[in-house]
This record gives sequence, C-alpha cells and structure tokens, in this order.
Amino acid sequence: MIKLYLFIFAFMFSPTAETNKKTPLEELYKSFKLGQIVECQLNDQLVYKASINAYDAPVGIYDSKGEKIATCNLAWGQADELCSELEDCKVIYRCKRHITGRSFVDKYGLSEKK
Repeated sequence: MIKLYLFIFAFMFSPTAETNKKTPLEELYKSFKLGQIVECQLNDQLVYKASINAYDAPVGIYDSKGEKIATCNLAWGQADELCSELEDCKVIYRCKRHITGRSFVDKYGLSEKK
C-alpha cells in the first residue's frame, strides 16, 4: 500500500510538459544564445529581432509567439519591408564576447534559466 501512495505522490508532483514549456522568448534564446536578441515595436505589437554572433549575418524578426515573420539581410541587399518599420528597439540579450565588442546584456535573466 505504501508503494501505491508513493507512486501517486510522485505522479502528482512530477514536472509535466506544461510546467517545462518554454516561453517564445526562451525558445529564441535557445537558438540565439551566442548572438543578440532585441525587443522592438511593430504597429504597436511586440516583436523580436534576433541574429547570430557574426558579421553580415541575417537578422530574423519574430512575433511575440516566436514565429518568424521577416528576414533582414542587409549585407546582401535582401530585406523585407518590415525591417525598416521597427520602432523603440532595445537590446534585451547579447552574448559575452560579442563580435561588436559591446558588453553582455541579459535583461530578463535568460542565461540563468534552465
């Protein structure tokens, strides 16, 4: 009987897929933790710009759900129209030793989450 109670207890308090589900920003961090993530406004909606840590790398624009909505590849002359419409952009994450020489930023503690 004790084994049954232990099983039920373990089942009730074990992490579920729902509690381990990452936010769209955490998912972006997973892909760009060696790069940079920027918060911007686009038509009064929150969006993110994200890029890897490389010169001339394309920048992806992602909506608040983490879905890619545009690509800005300015180095090669290919940029979606949305690229020039972003406003109020602020860096919220930048990796250590970024290629630009700018300092590490982690506004929301993304690098501390597991």
